[in-house]
Amino acid sequence: MNLISKIHDTLKDKTEELNKHRTQLNKMLEDKADLAKIKEKLHAIARIQADATYEDIAGIRAIETELTAAQMNKWRGMQEKFRKSQEKTQTVSPKQKGAIQ
Repeated sequence: MNLISKIHDTLKDKTEELNKHRTQLNKMLEDKADLAKIKEKLHAIARIQADATYEDIAGIRAIETELTAAQMNKWRGMQEKFRKSQEKTQTVSPKQKGAIQ
């Protein structure tokens, strides 16, 4: 497995993990769960986001010198796609059940 594929798989796994936690958070909000549990879930989401950002930065540094221009463009496209998926869910939106309307 090449370096780009490995990093891509790591970021994909982080995205899947984030989606799982966000789904759980939405259920907790819908059920009006204990605020301490909601805070714990938010911290778990933040940790995953921080880990994914770190992996993104570390990945850039690891591969910058090894890639051709075409490969670097492909890598930047993968990064941009991942970043856009993260921007959509940085915080709890008022549209989410249980949030202030």
